[in-house]
Amino acid sequence: SNKVVVAAVDIELGSRVNAQMLSTVDWPSGSVPTGAFSDTKALADRVVKVGVLRGEALMEGKLAPVGTQGGLSAVIASGKRAMTV
Repeated sequence: SNKVVVAAVDIELGSRVNAQMLSTVDWPSGSVPTGAFSDTKALADRVVKVGVLRGEALMEGKLAPVGTQGGLSAVIASGKRAMTV
């Protein structure tokens, strides 16, 4: 089996990931999700662009690009803006 990084807690969209939010689990070799991570260090300071539930694997597709600031800027498409109502 392979190690896969999963959320140790529910992570809200726009959150900056830290080590306390993550854990690794053994995952069957043949079914590791595409874009999954095996090392929590690879996720340091990444921002999730979708909500991730506890136990769910973190994959590249759920993350904003490297260097993205946290908060709403992580989930809004380039050229768009958001307002709080």
